[in-house]
Amino acid sequence: MDFSFSDREGLRRELERNEFAEAAYSLHGGHPPDAHCLDYRDGRWWVYYSTGGRELAVTTFDDEPSACLELVDRLVRDPHTRPEARPHWFAS
Repeated sequence: MDFSFSDREGLRRELERNEFAEAAYSLHGGHPPDAHCLDYRDGRWWVYYSTGGRELAVTTFDDEPSACLELVDRLVRDPHTRPEARPHWFAS
């Protein structure tokens, strides 16, 4: 898998190009169900896993590129983020 980006918008394009399931992540924070999230708040970039309205495995960064790389790493390691991981009956 090859990724090339320097910010959240570039990351969005790369995730789409590499066919990551849109429901598996949020690039604008929040608390979507069972999703990896990237957020900017309080002057820092936050990467976390959202489930049940909670933020788990929280890591913060001073810069956007580092946070984006962390999110990609988490998505690549999670086997449920790619289309082939979805059941055959799943309809997008």
